[in-house]
Amino acid sequence: MFRDIKEIYDKRFQPTSIEILKQNIPRIPTEHAKISSPLLELIKKKIEIVYIVDVLMPGGYEGRIIRLANSLDKNYFNVKILVLEKTNNNIYDIIDKDIQLIYNENNISRNVFIENILTKTSPDIITYPINCKEIVLSSDAKKYCYIARPDALLNIDINKVDRLIEVSPNKDDYPIEFQSKTICIPTGIDTTIFDAYKSYRDELRGKLGLCNKFLVLWNGRLWDKHKNKDMMMNIIDNLKDNHDITFIINGYFQIKNEEDVFLYDLFKYKDKVIYLNDSKPTDAPIITSMSDAYLLTSDLEGFSNSSLEALAAGLPIISTKAHGQEYLVKHGINGFLENLNDEISLTEDILKIYNMDSRDRYNMGSMSRLICKKEFDLSRYTRDHSLLYISDVLGIPCELK
Repeated sequence: MFRDIKEIYDKRFQPTSIEILKQNIPRIPTEHAKISSPLLELIKKKIEIVYIVDVLMPGGYEGRIIRLANSLDKNYFNVKILVLEKTNNNIYDIIDKDIQLIYNENNISRNVFIENILTKTSPDIITYPINCKEIVLSSDAKKYCYIARPDALLNIDINKVDRLIEVSPNKDDYPIEFQSKTICIPTGIDTTIFDAYKSYRDELRGKLGLCNKFLVLWNGRLWDKHKNKDMMMNIIDNLKDNHDITFIINGYFQIKNEEDVFLYDLFKYKDKVIYLNDSKPTDAPIITSMSDAYLLTSDLEGFSNSSLEALAAGLPIISTKAHGQEYLVKHGINGFLENLNDEISLTEDILKIYNMDSRDRYNMGSMSRLICKKEFDLSRYTRDHSLLYISDVLGIPCELK
């Protein structure tokens, strides 16, 4: 029976391909941040860095590592990324050609695979995510572990790491025994590329016939329960009678059958939703530049890359109070923050921004862009990591600003 429904559905409604938007829109390359510091002159050889990731993906720790690895000055740093598990995500085209990707092709034990590589490379620095804390690293390299939430520190052996890198601006919630090894380096994003795509806003909206619509963007892993797509769907339903508001859902599923069910559920909103299921991380500036506001419904976040992209694009943000969002969204200044699962308030916030005078809406978006450039620009992110690496390897103290 479901197969028949699906066949009928496919004839009437299909996801929109990102390729429609990208046609005749030039790809604007990311500017790799460069740093200037007297410490660079002290380096006699390239610093060897190994980043360990579970999979290659655009979000979370992996997304931050890709941005950082791409932006490090390859005159001073030699970068390798160890990929522990295979992935179907097509993001290899956004990784700098000077970065060596090493895959666990034979699917051997994680520890055996890592130790084999580390023995051959003798890195100066090893960086790995908190969910790889069970990995045994016998190397003498400086060991950095990334964290994004206080609860991630549970059961970690603080003696096995030299640094904990907190990706948000605050470590005050952490136990005192962790704070001496914790350094805050807020996630960075290239703001210039988002500015550049703003000039294509009207052209992009015109391709979808949405020039006069108010576009609300939702972005995330649709299969991840913490992203709370069900509340997103409820909010769409709450606003179904407002024909001026359209939602852009930019996401994907890991399992095709799950997407089939989702497409069936979307059918009733076919005139209110644009669903993009084939976009790449490099498409984020295109998608955000055509939007008017960004909606985050998550009940759990580390430090949201998608929210950073919305900030960089100058969008007002409507968000739950998931961890880390308070650093990105100032209630009433560049968006609105509401309690978890409060779909009514989030719906009302969308209407507030929709009903704003165009100047007030522009000012709210401008505050998002200002916060991003001041606190979360890629150049600062790259500079702070570079100086940390250099000072730790050379044993020279430095103060990150």
